[in-house]
Amino acid sequence: MPEGKSTTTEEPIKDATPREVKEKLEKALISHDVPIFLFKGWCKRCGICLEFCPRKVYEWGEDGYPVVAHPEKCTNCYLCEYRCPDFAISVLHSRK
Repeated sequence: MPEGKSTTTEEPIKDATPREVKEKLEKALISHDVPIFLFKGWCKRCGICLEFCPRKVYEWGEDGYPVVAHPEKCTNCYLCEYRCPDFAISVLHSRK
C-alpha cells in the first residue's frame, strides 16, 4: 500500500455485532498490507493513539480523525490498540 494511505472504514458500524467486526478485520487482513485498522465510526478523536505511538505512525487527518500516515513504521507493539478507550483500533498481525 502506498505510503501515507490509511486503512480505515467509514461505514457506520457503531452498532455492528462482534461477528460483523471480525469479518471486516478478516477482509482487511486479506486485502491490505497495512497492519492497523481504524474504525472511524467508533473513534471520538481523543488523540491517545497519536500520543502513545512510539514510532509516530499516526497523524491528524483533514477530517479531524487520526490516520495511519506511516504504516511502514508500525512495529506491532499494540500500544495504540491497548490504549484506545473506544476500541476503534485493531493492529493486525504483520505479514513480515
